[in-house]
Amino acid sequence: MRKTVALIAALTGVALPLSAFADKPDWRYVEGGYTKMDFDGNESFEPDGLTVNGKYLLDSNWYLNGEYSFFEEGNFDFDMLTLGAGYRLPINATTDAYFGANLERVDGDVEDETGYSINAGLRSMITEQVELA
Repeated sequence: MRKTVALIAALTGVALPLSAFADKPDWRYVEGGYTKMDFDGNESFEPDGLTVNGKYLLDSNWYLNGEYSFFEEGNFDFDMLTLGAGYRLPINATTDAYFGANLERVDGDVEDETGYSINAGLRSMITEQVELA
């Protein structure tokens, strides 16, 4: 535990002077990637697939977000869709706080589910290329 606290303190001490060169977080983007799920205790079911997500800032504070993922494992596949909105609150020149709500949908071969989620957090630019969320 002490090593973890010391490491976090050291990284924060190194990163803080770099934030003077950083810009504010970007709230208008689209990105994609590869995702692999790992369920504890079930090594035989580890689906993988592609994900695309993004955010769009409507005005100075309100944003829309969405994410679509497609997973498959053997003969089984499912997709996940998230659509939502939120509010960002600038803390300083490089850091924003945010909170939002989402509609979640999972469509699978066996069962379909719809639900919701809420989220909150901080986004901070450490350098022009590195963001801490």
